[in-house]
Amino acid sequence: MRTTTSFLAIALASGLLAACGGSDSNGTREKAMEDTAAAHGIDADVTLNAEGETEKVVINAGGGQVGKNLDLPAGFPDDISLPAGWDIMSSNSPLPGSFNLQALSPDSSADILDTLRTRLTADGWTETASDSPTPAMSRINFEKDDRMANFNIIENGETRAVQILTMPKP
Repeated sequence: MRTTTSFLAIALASGLLAACGGSDSNGTREKAMEDTAAAHGIDADVTLNAEGETEKVVINAGGGQVGKNLDLPAGFPDDISLPAGWDIMSSNSPLPGSFNLQALSPDSSADILDTLRTRLTADGWTETASDSPTPAMSRINFEKDDRMANFNIIENGETRAVQILTMPKP
């Protein structure tokens, strides 16, 4: 059942993200999208901008969220500052004290790595490993106190997919 709900959430998110055009000053389109999701057992919150284009979609499922332009989840470490312009597409907490996020970035892999090194080092993190196992993938890991933060960057056409995992050290 959880897999079915996940597939429905992804399908709904795709449909919602494609919706655009026309003002929705009274919230009718937002409500219709949210009601359609609810009819399928999906808790969704849709926000359209002034032009009626999808600005933000949040689908809450299984202790996590999927959507477009998500906020950082409550409790995400405040000493991990992510760059502006990253579009967080999913977040969950697979283990107590951990977070797993998926984001898209328009920056190059090299720029992402440089930015992460600068930001996390400034926040007191120490780089512990970095490599590129394939031409389309880069990884960088950091540790601080009894925690670790791992970033995987994958070429994704015009954007880079960034997977972020933060958790206590095992």
